[in-house]
Amino acid sequence: MNKSNIINLLTFDIEDWFHILDLPGTNSADQWKELESRVKKNTNKILDLLDQYQTKATFFILGWIAERHPDLVLEIYKKGHEVASHGYGHQMVTSLSKNEFRQDLLKSREILKNITGEYPVSYRCPGFSITRENDWALEEIAKCGFLYDASIYPGKHGHGGHPLFDSKIVKVQFKATKNELVEFPVSVASILGKEMCFSGGGYLRLLPLFLIQRKFNEFATADKSVVTYLHPREFDPNGPKLDMPLKRKFRSYVNVNSAEKKMICLLQKYNFTSLRHYFIRFSSKRYRTFII
Repeated sequence: MNKSNIINLLTFDIEDWFHILDLPGTNSADQWKELESRVKKNTNKILDLLDQYQTKATFFILGWIAERHPDLVLEIYKKGHEVASHGYGHQMVTSLSKNEFRQDLLKSREILKNITGEYPVSYRCPGFSITRENDWALEEIAKCGFLYDASIYPGKHGHGGHPLFDSKIVKVQFKATKNELVEFPVSVASILGKEMCFSGGGYLRLLPLFLIQRKFNEFATADKSVVTYLHPREFDPNGPKLDMPLKRKFRSYVNVNSAEKKMICLLQKYNFTSLRHYFIRFSSKRYRTFII
């Protein structure tokens, strides 16, 4: 099958089935440790799939997961994928002070470095929870040694969203310092008159494949890369489900048996790589500058 020449970004948030935000029954590490872990099994399924299609990806790994499954982190690393940080405690940035956020960043960074021997250079916050009100977090990410970030949802989102960004990769510069950060916002497009993500999570599960591919093709025509995001629990249709309100349950579990099939179709038709490999390959490309 002929593929587009555009290189897209394939990313996975490595967290367990119970790491769903804003649920009082599973919002603390004390509660997590009492639950069955399925992240290793489901992530290995993803790794086997990527081996089959000779594709590399960025794995944003929760520090709490890395502490308990260092062998999984090492397996991701040895297979040539990018080991990146998803923070430590899976807390939204909107709930943290600047110092608390910094400590969460540094803790996750040290854990991953102690496993792989290398500091991670890419980061994604939980829930795309960086907004106009707390975009100081982007400079904290840069100060902590990260070069690339994928925390921005360019529009309205249930846990945050930053409408001043769009779906283009940009170089963020900070007025007060010389720090810089390359931002990879998740990709959104107009669907039925509404701007929404088509390339990850519940959106990818809900939308029909033909529409997802149409948006991939539109991005390719505009010379833009699509930034995707998925979770291991989306490759586990028979896994346990959390008790939650009906609307939230729909968003969390709709078409969960379709994610793997859709991902295979996308891997067959489009080119993907990790954030780090993308930037190395296209380091000479001119990125629009976004100043904060």
